[in-house]
Amino acid sequence: MLLSDFPDELLIHLFTSTLPVADITRIALTSRRFHALFADENSYAWALVCKRHGRYPWKTSALSYRCLALAPFEGTCTHLAPLLGPETVESLKINLARLYAGLGAAPLADSFHCSDGTCDWSWPDIWLCLAPECGFVGCGRHKGRHALRHARDVRHPTTMKLASWELWCYACNPRRPAKNGVEHFWTLTPDTPLRNLPKGKWLGNPQGDTIENNAVDHLLDRCATTVTPALLPPRHLNSRRALERPMSELYPEDEFYLVSPRWYVEWTRFVIGDAMDPPGGVQVNGLYRRRQFERPEAERDEWELDERATEWDVWFLPARSIPYIFSTYPPADPLRPPICERDVPHTSGFAWLRSMIANVKQQARAEEEMDELQAGEEEEEDEGVADGQHGGQEWSEDGSDTDTDEDTDDA
Repeated sequence: MLLSDFPDELLIHLFTSTLPVADITRIALTSRRFHALFADENSYAWALVCKRHGRYPWKTSALSYRCLALAPFEGTCTHLAPLLGPETVESLKINLARLYAGLGAAPLADSFHCSDGTCDWSWPDIWLCLAPECGFVGCGRHKGRHALRHARDVRHPTTMKLASWELWCYACNPRRPAKNGVEHFWTLTPDTPLRNLPKGKWLGNPQGDTIENNAVDHLLDRCATTVTPALLPPRHLNSRRALERPMSELYPEDEFYLVSPRWYVEWTRFVIGDAMDPPGGVQVNGLYRRRQFERPEAERDEWELDERATEWDVWFLPARSIPYIFSTYPPADPLRPPICERDVPHTSGFAWLRSMIANVKQQARAEEEMDELQAGEEEEEDEGVADGQHGGQEWSEDGSDTDTDEDTDDA
């Protein structure tokens, strides 16, 4: 019996059930008949490919089945898929409607509080659990850590920061991106130390995974319909936050630029969504003094590093982020711009500053080594799970039986 004798539907089932996506794509180019079966990006053939390979839950109106089938899915948060179904979206909309009901013109800072009865933390570091029919509201890990504890105790992986409407996954581990949609994590219990949870990650980086970004936009667009527009945060700033977050990360091989800690704190609050508006131009307050001239008639408006500055007057940004920072946050005073570490004078008066830079680089190196060590331990654990040596657990499709954990870690 020849392949040409098979009906189209049987051929589609035969190929999609036995071949990887790359081979299906090649076969679709081998003959007019196969090409016709896969010509439509939303055809039954591509839909079946998505279903066979576990990608069907990710389908939204903005994404064709063909795009979904061919997407690499490397590092995509698999815990978003259970949230995209109509019933789950309706459950989230009900939770949000209950939270925002009756707020009117009331300040949001006075309206949201941590659900834990012993905690008095409130806006802006407040997170809503996205698990269906949960609705727990907890404070972030920079406060009482109740959102993190809730994720660990009941193993609900995804949450949303109410101040900025950004999503975080406690279960994803950026050190070990998902392979083929399968992730292995520790089995969590309420007794698991918080430091042992996965690193977690922000979801929906515009410069990152297309499938993940599409899922985040789909979910937030539908949830936004249940909230008064005046109460919604300006979501257009979230892509800028996602772009700027990695710019604060310091590595031992980086060359540092000196900036004002006060400006750095304001910028960080914007980047993690605690402040709605970005800060003004980058500043170096406290690092400069007006240059003294021997002859008064020679005086001019020049500045130099002040030896009286202290560690409270300085923090650092890596040189790789400076072109963007200077263009987006032009120095407030062009005569006193941020200073490169190589321009710090080699005098006894600045020995403390050179020592501070060395200590920060040493700390960055230690953190890098710790990340590598933890990545190695996770690889060994994954091998143990595969060999049946100890009990690892995978996230289920409905997000119920799982493991869990946050960057600028925030949730």
